[in-house]
Amino acid sequence: MDPRADLLFNFHEFRTGLWLPKAYVVARDDRGRPARIQEAARAASLGLYGIPPSPAVARCLELAAQLNPRHIAEAHRRGSKKMPTLAGLIAPGHRDREAVVRYVHKRSAELLRLCRETNLYVTINMNSRAVVHEHLAPLPPTPPGPPPPP
Repeated sequence: MDPRADLLFNFHEFRTGLWLPKAYVVARDDRGRPARIQEAARAASLGLYGIPPSPAVARCLELAAQLNPRHIAEAHRRGSKKMPTLAGLIAPGHRDREAVVRYVHKRSAELLRLCRETNLYVTINMNSRAVVHEHLAPLPPTPPGPPPPP
């Protein structure tokens, strides 16, 4: 069954240097290209669009959910009664700043790797009303290696 839609992960800049994804279902145009965002992607609604379930797709949706600002703040709550905000956690000088940034970067890297391996779409700072195929981010066929030593 050829799906009528695809998954898209749009990374938006939460704060300078910190990019968070949101998962969307995008409809295809008559040429088979991703055209317009239909709705936020949820595992329960993928079947309605003919998107086949797979462990990779499930993991991508899980990672996107883990990279929601509220979820990140909850993961770094440390037993406090007051719920921290992500903006507060990544403020310069906050004791958990480095741990939060590592948390985000590790999960973002895994999400991008899975998107590359399973041919899922990625955009950066795309407006939800934009034509998707005009804003796709190119993913290299192999991940970049570590920077050369100085």
